[in-house]
Amino acid sequence: MARKTYKERCLVLRKTKLGEADSIITLLARDGRQIRAVAKGVRKPASRFGARLELCSVVDVLLYPGRSLDVISEVRCVSTNDACRTGLEKAGAAEVICEFLEKLTRDGAATGDRVFALTEVAFAAIGRGTELQAGMFAAAHLLKAMAMQGLRPAIHECALCGAPLDKVGFFDISMGGALCADCAGEAASSPVDVAIVPWIDLMLRSTFDELSRVEQAPVRKLLDVGESWMREHLSLNLKSIPFLKSLY
Repeated sequence: MARKTYKERCLVLRKTKLGEADSIITLLARDGRQIRAVAKGVRKPASRFGARLELCSVVDVLLYPGRSLDVISEVRCVSTNDACRTGLEKAGAAEVICEFLEKLTRDGAATGDRVFALTEVAFAAIGRGTELQAGMFAAAHLLKAMAMQGLRPAIHECALCGAPLDKVGFFDISMGGALCADCAGEAASSPVDVAIVPWIDLMLRSTFDELSRVEQAPVRKLLDVGESWMREHLSLNLKSIPFLKSLY
């Protein structure tokens, strides 16, 4: 019986060597599912589609079911996003996004099509922007993607009692964000310097086009917040974040 093929538009998140010439390609499908598929012979110089499966690329892939993993039979490149792989800052920022999405969807969780679209825009922004902006775009992606998963930090109201806030005087990662004076005494041990809160707000409410006009941002502090928020609320740790922070 012929194996039924299917087509998906995907983002390439990771490549893992398999045997002498094959690779396992980790993909994010348009609906937010993770797909791990074998690309046979992809590491051979004469591979038909090896160059089309680079990290950050947007691809249309034709797959068919294998014994344990599906197999990629055809690849059409929609966008190479090759500028994301030039320079340490841009490559490091793109790697943070790829690792985050790979780990977020590892256990079968689907992020939804909004995260796919967000990531396409983020990769394009990293490619067009400067090296100094790349880390800011990565931090913005993390915060926006987590917000899309229902993990948006409270900024304009108290995370505990919901009281509206004219000014943020306390911000705590484990408590979910900004706290009013009455609730601040209940804060746990993960406070954040409130000077970074307007920047968090800017990352969340601005488009990447709008953020591209920001030339200087506290990248390390924004990545610290994204890293802590992810660890606290998703139990995720990214190996790529410390390297990216070291560049700023």
